[in-house]
Amino acid sequence: MKKLFVFMSIIILVTGCNQNSQNDSSSFPGVPELKWSKRLPVEVTNPVNTSLKNVPVIVPVSEFQLGEMNFVETGHFRVYDVETGEMPLYQVDDLDGDGTKADEIVFLSSLKAGETRQYEIRFYNSFKAWPQQSRFTDATDMPGWESELFGYRSYGPFVIDMFGKYKSNPGLRLKTFYNESNKQIYNYHVDSKLGMDILHVGPTVGLGGVALKTETEVFKPSSGSLNCRVVVSGPVRSIVEMKKENWHNDIGTFNVTRTATIYAHHFETQIHDEIAVLEISASPEAGIGTGMKKEENMHYQADSSKGLYLLWHNQAMYDIGDMGFGLYFDVPDNFSSTEDDKNYYYLFEDKMVPGKVLKYNFVAFGAWKRAGYVNNMNEFRQFAGNIITLQTPVTVNLKALEKN
Repeated sequence: MKKLFVFMSIIILVTGCNQNSQNDSSSFPGVPELKWSKRLPVEVTNPVNTSLKNVPVIVPVSEFQLGEMNFVETGHFRVYDVETGEMPLYQVDDLDGDGTKADEIVFLSSLKAGETRQYEIRFYNSFKAWPQQSRFTDATDMPGWESELFGYRSYGPFVIDMFGKYKSNPGLRLKTFYNESNKQIYNYHVDSKLGMDILHVGPTVGLGGVALKTETEVFKPSSGSLNCRVVVSGPVRSIVEMKKENWHNDIGTFNVTRTATIYAHHFETQIHDEIAVLEISASPEAGIGTGMKKEENMHYQADSSKGLYLLWHNQAMYDIGDMGFGLYFDVPDNFSSTEDDKNYYYLFEDKMVPGKVLKYNFVAFGAWKRAGYVNNMNEFRQFAGNIITLQTPVTVNLKALEKN
């Protein structure tokens, strides 16, 4: 998939950096000047002829060869832009949840067309060099996940609900709208300065719901809550994993696992689905995948060659007004499109065989006119084009690890 993750090209190249001192120039009150133990130069290149803003760069912690340490977390690392000496927004993630060693370092980079930027990641063995970073994403096991610009939650047949935020008042909302038990304590169906829920789902696939479709029937996972785990939640990105096991229908039995990711300063969410086929009870022609609901008085645009599907309409319910939602598949040939009276469907072109795990990816996004970003379908199409551009994988070269 042409992910918002990175294409890793590791080369061994020993070169100096503009900032080559053994100590950080910054220090904390009452704490001696920091001395790094290991330093990893990282070269990031924009491979396309357009600028990329706030794209993630992902570096495996294993590159630091930290086998001697049984506990590693954010405070052991700092990331620097070599040219400016500033720290980009970054975080250190324990993706497998083992509570000991971190697995990935992720930071954001903005690059002009064709530009290459130099970074270095410093590791501190004897001191936790906690960064002072603002938080721009959040996630809960409701499940809900958000950036400061846009929010999502999910339930039932993995429908993706959307929350619009005003351009004039960005921020994180999950902890405001729900208590520690994920009970709603704020009426987000009413417009306020914090924004509002902008998608009425009803008995549909909403945006990005999971559906299995034959020529005559549609099956969706049951309503209700999802088994959810917050994988990571921090300044740069939040990731949630959602599951439903033993989903049984007239076609067969399936386990569904969905992973949703959102990055700081981004509107879209990346979705990765894995559908394990446990058994097949019948053998009609059927396909499984995702889709989005139809609306009255909608303006629908489908570009199957690009894998882009957009819908814009006026939602009178709850006085939402003009809004849009869309899906993007970066490998469009892997999907076929169909529809019924309530939904459009995009079905994964792979056979359902017992024991097989079907894996596919897509990007979901939305926009709300009142928020101040997008006013009509033409602007929404441009908005979607920018989201597609931001899926461009940057090239990352890891140079030789330096040790003190």
